[in-house]
Amino acid sequence: MTSINITDFHSSKIVPISYLFNGCAAIKSLDISRFDTYQVKNISCIFSSCKKLSSLKLDNFKVGEVEDMFYMFYNCKNIEEIYIEFF
Repeated sequence: MTSINITDFHSSKIVPISYLFNGCAAIKSLDISRFDTYQVKNISCIFSSCKKLSSLKLDNFKVGEVEDMFYMFYNCKNIEEIYIEFF
Protein backbone atom coordinates (compact mmCIF):
# COMPACT_ATOMS: atom_id res chain seq x y z
CA MET A 1 0.00 0.00 0.00
CA THR A 2 1.50 3.33 -1.06
CA SER A 3 -1.30 5.67 0.05
CA ILE A 4 -4.10 5.90 2.58
CA ASN A 5 -7.20 8.07 2.16
CA ILE A 6 -8.14 9.32 5.59
CA THR A 7 -9.73 12.64 4.68
CA ASP A 8 -13.07 11.75 6.29
CA PHE A 9 -11.61 9.80 9.19
CA HIS A 10 -13.18 10.84 12.51
CA SER A 11 -10.20 11.09 14.85
CA SER A 12 -11.49 13.14 17.78
CA LYS A 13 -11.69 10.12 20.10
CA ILE A 14 -8.26 8.68 19.26
CA VAL A 15 -5.95 9.32 22.20
CA PRO A 16 -3.03 8.53 21.98
CA ILE A 17 -2.05 8.25 18.32
CA SER A 18 1.49 7.04 18.94
CA TYR A 19 2.65 4.34 16.52
CA LEU A 20 -0.41 4.97 14.31
CA PHE A 21 1.52 4.78 11.02
CA ASN A 22 4.63 3.09 12.41
CA GLY A 23 6.10 0.62 9.95
CA CYS A 24 4.00 1.72 6.97
CA ALA A 25 7.16 1.37 4.91
CA ALA A 26 5.52 1.70 1.47
CA ILE A 27 3.50 4.89 2.14
CA LYS A 28 4.87 7.71 -0.02
CA SER A 29 2.58 10.57 0.95
CA LEU A 30 0.21 11.19 3.78
CA ASP A 31 -2.33 13.94 4.44
CA ILE A 32 -3.53 14.07 8.03
CA SER A 33 -4.38 17.75 7.96
CA ARG A 34 -7.97 17.06 9.00
CA PHE A 35 -7.07 14.96 12.04
CA ASP A 36 -8.59 16.29 15.25
CA THR A 37 -5.60 16.21 17.60
CA TYR A 38 -6.73 18.70 20.25
CA GLN A 39 -6.71 16.10 23.06
CA VAL A 40 -3.72 14.02 21.93
CA LYS A 41 -0.88 13.75 24.42
CA ASN A 42 1.36 11.13 22.79
CA ILE A 43 2.52 11.12 19.15
CA SER A 44 5.73 9.20 19.70
CA CYS A 45 6.78 7.02 16.77
CA ILE A 46 3.69 8.07 14.79
CA PHE A 47 5.62 8.01 11.49
CA SER A 48 8.51 5.86 12.63
CA SER A 49 9.95 3.57 9.93
CA CYS A 50 7.80 5.04 7.16
CA LYS A 51 10.86 4.58 4.99
CA LYS A 52 9.39 5.76 1.67
CA LEU A 53 7.37 8.66 3.09
CA SER A 54 8.45 11.74 1.14
CA SER A 55 5.50 14.13 1.54
CA LEU A 56 3.57 14.81 4.70
CA LYS A 57 0.74 17.30 5.17
CA LEU A 58 0.24 18.36 8.80
CA ASP A 59 -1.81 21.54 8.40
CA ASN A 60 -3.93 22.15 11.51
CA PHE A 61 -2.13 19.34 13.37
CA LYS A 62 -2.48 20.68 16.93
CA VAL A 63 0.27 19.74 19.38
CA GLY A 64 -0.56 22.04 22.29
CA GLU A 65 -1.42 19.14 24.62
CA VAL A 66 1.28 16.78 23.35
CA GLU A 67 3.73 15.61 25.99
CA ASP A 68 5.65 12.99 24.01
CA MET A 69 7.04 13.34 20.46
CA PHE A 70 9.84 10.82 20.96
CA TYR A 71 11.07 9.29 17.68
CA MET A 72 8.20 10.89 15.76
CA PHE A 73 10.18 10.72 12.49
CA TYR A 74 12.65 7.98 13.37
CA ASN A 75 13.94 6.11 10.30
CA CYS A 76 12.03 8.36 7.88
CA LYS A 77 14.85 8.63 5.39
CA ASN A 78 13.05 10.07 2.35
CA ILE A 79 11.04 13.00 3.71
CA GLU A 80 11.40 15.90 1.29
CA GLU A 81 8.32 18.00 2.12
CA ILE A 82 6.39 18.60 5.31
CA TYR A 83 3.49 21.03 4.97
CA ILE A 84 2.81 22.76 8.25
CA GLU A 85 0.50 25.74 8.41
CA PHE A 86 -0.77 25.70 12.00
CA PHE A 87 1.34 23.21 13.95
